[in-house]
Amino acid sequence: MSKPSQHHPWFDVVRGLSALLVCAGHLRAVLMVDFADIEHPALWHQAFYALTGLGHQAVMVFFVLSGFFVGGAVLKPGFEARAYVVARLARLWVVLLPCLLITWALDTVTLQVAPSIMVGAHQAQWHSGPQAGLYDAGALTFLGNALFLQTVAVPIFGSNSPLWSLAHEFWYYVMFPLLAVGAGWAAHGTGSMVRALALGAALLLLVGLPRELVQGFAVWLMGVVAWWCTQLAPGWVRFMAQRLMPLTTGLFLVGLAYSKSKAWQAALGVNADLLLGALFALWCLSLAGPGPALSGWSGRLAKRLSDLSYSLYLSHFPLLMLLAALFVKAPDRLQPGGPALLTFAGALALLLGLGWLVWWLFERHTAQVRRWAVQAWAGLWKSIRL
Repeated sequence: MSKPSQHHPWFDVVRGLSALLVCAGHLRAVLMVDFADIEHPALWHQAFYALTGLGHQAVMVFFVLSGFFVGGAVLKPGFEARAYVVARLARLWVVLLPCLLITWALDTVTLQVAPSIMVGAHQAQWHSGPQAGLYDAGALTFLGNALFLQTVAVPIFGSNSPLWSLAHEFWYYVMFPLLAVGAGWAAHGTGSMVRALALGAALLLLVGLPRELVQGFAVWLMGVVAWWCTQLAPGWVRFMAQRLMPLTTGLFLVGLAYSKSKAWQAALGVNADLLLGALFALWCLSLAGPGPALSGWSGRLAKRLSDLSYSLYLSHFPLLMLLAALFVKAPDRLQPGGPALLTFAGALALLLGLGWLVWWLFERHTAQVRRWAVQAWAGLWKSIRL
């Protein structure tokens, strides 16, 4: 029985929408009043605020997708550690390094226009942004963020708060291959000494890294489990895509609702991130099978949003802080309505434009950078051996 296709176009939709929700959520929090402060709440306000309040949940979705694709690549036959390291670092650094420089440049202007933003004056109101006493754009912090040590050993660089999740991703990329090699799931034929060292290193990281990061690893691993299921039982995946899509979609929506309800969480006591990750991993089994095709403008839009999701995620927040400094008269924020929505749409277009520019200048060249890095590594290794 044939396995499901390795390209899953509906995952493009999920990835692109997730990045858009993170960006839109940050923007709405800066621009508009909280839902409790709306003067005349209407039904559309509830829908708009619900959609733009799913930023954290979107990051959990990213973790599961990362586990599905990156973790799945580790478990495929022929896994080669050197190629894996080069591919992951190229993927991360091609966007991260330019975005750290963009953060520095935009923050320099924001500090001149509205320094209060950088000292945390509006963090509680916006539910994001620099916190009091924690803003740091020094050279050592830049280097630490370039090495994915933010929230582990150094602060987040500048105003770019979303960088916290990139550190999580990087350490998941490190821990899972170590676990897989140590347990004999990957790199078959590796000697027992190497396996023992790999397993020991993975355990040390699990013990030594921050608790929040390790908890996120459990969510990431759910994506690995979902990928493994697609390989183990492709027929079941096909059945889920064709017969159980409404059920798995509904369960995922329940997980979203649970993750937003403090009352449900207090009553059931189940960790919201873990439950959401598990239900999204279950939905992935339906998305991975054959389903309704994406074609025409819908397919192109989904692919483009998916392509620039990483660039958008890493670039949008420093620009948002600058826009807030220039145009938002903090602490006053707008009531949701026609003028607020027009302002929201215009600002979102600017954030998307910067994300596209970063993608066009840098991220779209990732494959070329990876090939160059592989060739450079091979040449260096050959010269060392000689």
